[in-house]
Amino acid sequence: SFQPGRSDLDAEPSDSRTVLELRRGTFGICTARLARGSSMFLHTPHATVDGRGRKLLVEVSGDETRVLLIEGEIAVGLRDSAQSRALRPGQQAIVRAGPHGDATLSVQPVMDEQQAQLDATVSTACLARRTVFFDADRETSEIRAFEVTPRDDGGGFLLNPAHIGGVMEK
Repeated sequence: SFQPGRSDLDAEPSDSRTVLELRRGTFGICTARLARGSSMFLHTPHATVDGRGRKLLVEVSGDETRVLLIEGEIAVGLRDSAQSRALRPGQQAIVRAGPHGDATLSVQPVMDEQQAQLDATVSTACLARRTVFFDADRETSEIRAFEVTPRDDGGGFLLNPAHIGGVMEK
């Protein structure tokens, strides 16, 4: 059951379905352990990601999507196909768009030279997760994220709920 007033969630407070549409850029994702019955889906122009990834990096460019997994379990697939591959921590999936609308999917280890960016981006996402306060809206009973403002401007990270992408459904 959901306990309002928590900002230190290591486990998701309730069952949910999260869907994110990522069009371009680099995204560090750091989630709590998903509750049984919960799901997380990421869609890019080239790929779909389905699973219980706790820590991952998604890079989307004009003709390619890379998904690098640090922790968790995910499957990466082609956007308009049933073809998918399971990823284990330390692996990356690369989906490349082809010239005729076809795409390729390959899985390989995360390279040493990629590790520094991977660690930095996902660490920032994990720190941002700690600066959001979760509470239940009294009128709608929906779980909402609220920005936490630090007492001093010590260079901490803030996550503005207005900029959180995706849809959360119950």
